[in-house]
Amino acid sequence: MDKETLLRLRRDAREEKRKLDQRRLDLHRQIADLLFRGDAESLRIRTEALGQIEKWEQRHLCHPRYAHAWREWLDMPEEYARAAMLREDDLGVSMRQNSPFDHAMARLANIEGNDQVAGPR
Repeated sequence: MDKETLLRLRRDAREEKRKLDQRRLDLHRQIADLLFRGDAESLRIRTEALGQIEKWEQRHLCHPRYAHAWREWLDMPEEYARAAMLREDDLGVSMRQNSPFDHAMARLANIEGNDQVAGPR
């Protein structure tokens, strides 16, 4: 493979990752809105997320760092939890790649007709 092709492929891969990261951020923004409404759906989202974290821990499906951080974030007051979930630094990106909100993201993606962007199951 020549250098030009390799560089193009790398640029394309970075652009695809950027789009996926942005899509995850957008979905987490929607989830944050739903999570703090104080209704039955927000309780469902929180319960499913905590169940997902429990599953990760029991089955060793992701690094304990993510499970621990998500538990902490879900216990924070809304303002802080929202800020943590939507941070745009490397930690925010990696946390959204390992998100306990796969059920909620799948529902949102189905409503919007988008691809699945959930984390570990």
